[in-house]
Amino acid sequence: MIPLFIFSLPRSGSTLLQRILMSTGEIASDSEPWILLPFIYSLKSGGSVSIYSNRHSRLAIEDFISTVDGGREQYNVALREFISKLYATRCSADQVFYLDKTPRYHYIIDEIVHLFPNAKFIFLIRDLRDVFASCISTFGEGSLKSLQEYHDDLTVGSINLLNGFKKYSSKSFLVRYEDLVNYPNIQLEGLCKYLGIKFKEDILTRFIDKNLLGVMGDKIGVKNFKKLSTDSIGNWSDVFSTFLRRRLLKAYLKKVPDEFFETFDYNRNSLMKEVVENKCNALSKLDGVDFYYMVRSFFIRRYNIQICMKHEELPRMKFLS
Repeated sequence: MIPLFIFSLPRSGSTLLQRILMSTGEIASDSEPWILLPFIYSLKSGGSVSIYSNRHSRLAIEDFISTVDGGREQYNVALREFISKLYATRCSADQVFYLDKTPRYHYIIDEIVHLFPNAKFIFLIRDLRDVFASCISTFGEGSLKSLQEYHDDLTVGSINLLNGFKKYSSKSFLVRYEDLVNYPNIQLEGLCKYLGIKFKEDILTRFIDKNLLGVMGDKIGVKNFKKLSTDSIGNWSDVFSTFLRRRLLKAYLKKVPDEFFETFDYNRNSLMKEVVENKCNALSKLDGVDFYYMVRSFFIRRYNIQICMKHEELPRMKFLS
């Protein structure tokens, strides 16, 4: 069994790619395991909160690991064997790979590559405008009420993917969502060659029969999309059709480093021009609702960041749930 990872932002088409790869018959997968995040973050100085104090837990674990022969490397060997055995239980005799598709893995790209040096890695990138729009449509059910939940995915996550791809481009494969749905044969032939498996054109239709086990993942896309389609490209224009939302999208695109657009072959000026020229409705009640959720998101994020970075032993307050 060889581990296979997709590094992407949420709402980037990773479930679509996952189901297509499962259709080869040589790749096993589940919805979104998330299994590596707690193990990796148990040794990080920030970023997680627990009732038992992640800060003290980290110090204790580091102290224990220092007494083990081989130290941190031996710990990594044991962790790799443990996770690999779990992955292997999900594979049949004919399946060579286990695909772990967990969008939040963009936080731990370095650790995953170090932990599984012989694994295969796919970087999946999508037009950030459509990623943002899809987050609003799904997580927020059309509103900005969940903005704080994916804010860091959009901002920090894009930088994490950029840095990860720059480091590991020589041992990974890049897929752009737009190329996948426009030129699936070319993209998937190249990907299958990278994985060392045979490309069969029928996987472009058989993927609809692949059902994913697990509570996480994209349940909406699995139900709505029964074939490869370009219909989801450009949906951002309908979502960002109000004055406030257009300003929000422009502000977001300005914050993303130039290198991201250059590396992944997107033209920032063209993207921004389309946003500016997008038909925008006059000020409405929706702008007022959005403004409320933007302010709410700001204070929730600020509070949670303070907890994660300074007061890791404190649980999240119920009134912010």
